[in-house]
Amino acid sequence: MRPHPLALLATLADEDRLRVLSALLPQGDGGRSTEDVAAATGLSLRAARRALSRLESGAVVSRTGDGSWHAHVERLRDALGPAARPGEELVDHGVSDPAAAAVLRTFMPHGSLAQMPVA
Repeated sequence: MRPHPLALLATLADEDRLRVLSALLPQGDGGRSTEDVAAATGLSLRAARRALSRLESGAVVSRTGDGSWHAHVERLRDALGPAARPGEELVDHGVSDPAAAAVLRTFMPHGSLAQMPVA
């Protein structure tokens, strides 16, 4: 199931959490320890733990058995859906209401029905 974009934004809406996430991004598959994250961000160990915990609860990062932390960029892309795929053109339905436009983009991203709405 795709995380809700607003829930993702709420998870990221903190300077410490953004700093922690950015410290984890260039690590590839190696990951970083909590201490390494704190050192890379300039945060106290307590603040780094708090940020990592919140990011983990939002499924943006995870901790492996050896204690290293890993960022999950693919979960960010999944939460944003088609908006995270810059090469994919979406149809402008000409609707001024943002809620209606969101519904049309979801169910008719290319001008024809892509999925059936369910009540």
